[in-house]
Amino acid sequence: YYQVWHPPGVVFSCLKKEHHSHGRAMPSWKDWGFPEQDIPCRLVLRCLGGRWAIWKASQQRQEHWVVADGDESHLFHAFVRAMNMYGFDAHEPEGSFPNLRLLHTHARSALRFFPKNA
Repeated sequence: YYQVWHPPGVVFSCLKKEHHSHGRAMPSWKDWGFPEQDIPCRLVLRCLGGRWAIWKASQQRQEHWVVADGDESHLFHAFVRAMNMYGFDAHEPEGSFPNLRLLHTHARSALRFFPKNA
């Protein structure tokens, strides 16, 4: 099961849901990805807290970055770093990360979330 938290741009996958009608289909790229298709997109697998990936996203804002990790603690630390870097309020984010998305899934499953032509 999948859930998109938009904003700020986080996708949770492999969730155990009590409501089976919600989140059965994988979200499409347009629901969670970036609107511009012609900008390079970098995929980081196993973010290990996100220090390097978030720093690279902040330094190279002309590129899109997707951080994928199946470990909740690693993804949470990456989320906190991203919220601090972009200056968002963690309780009430009002916008999406401009060039970053966080994907909670196993590293082997991450490529399934991208469009075939990316």
